[in-house]
Amino acid sequence: MIYGYARVSKGRFDSDRKVAANLRVEIKKLTDAGVERRHIVAEVVSGTKRRPEFERLLTEAMQPGDTLTVSNLSRLARSAKVSEWALDTLEQRGLHLRCLREDIDTGTAAGRLIYRIIAAISQAQAEATAEDSKAGQDWARDQGKHIGRPAVITPAKDLAIRHLRQQGASLAAIAEATGVSVSSVKNFIRRENIGKG
Repeated sequence: MIYGYARVSKGRFDSDRKVAANLRVEIKKLTDAGVERRHIVAEVVSGTKRRPEFERLLTEAMQPGDTLTVSNLSRLARSAKVSEWALDTLEQRGLHLRCLREDIDTGTAAGRLIYRIIAAISQAQAEATAEDSKAGQDWARDQGKHIGRPAVITPAKDLAIRHLRQQGASLAAIAEATGVSVSSVKNFIRRENIGKG
């Protein structure tokens, strides 16, 4: 039996519509390669996180001699450790892996070797990307740039919160007046050690 596994990640700024479209593209790649839709398992989860549907597919649904098809290696795993676990699990259960983009078939010794080499390269690329991203963030911080989400409490709101708190206003009243959530006001007051006047 031939099974397919389609996985997409949802980034911080990805809409549900974009994620659904990406998942449809992954599923289409698999069906175009001959995998029946009813034998495709799909997940929206990071390749570095635990994937229950993938684990269930490998350990419960698939039988010895079955083939797992993925559109490319990165859909299967984003680290050499997870890649190694997946390949070991497949081999222990007598299963094969077919990666469409890389043209890998682990039913052969050469296929298993190529799989491991590409998995190691993929992990090295992911680590290099993370290092580059961190270096860029460090540089931006050194330049005085803010990294991350925009500040909820602007300088004007900072002054308003301080003034209202000095006047004895409640957290709810301050939140309503400034348009900031009660929890953000509470955290700000605690962090800045602002007492009632």
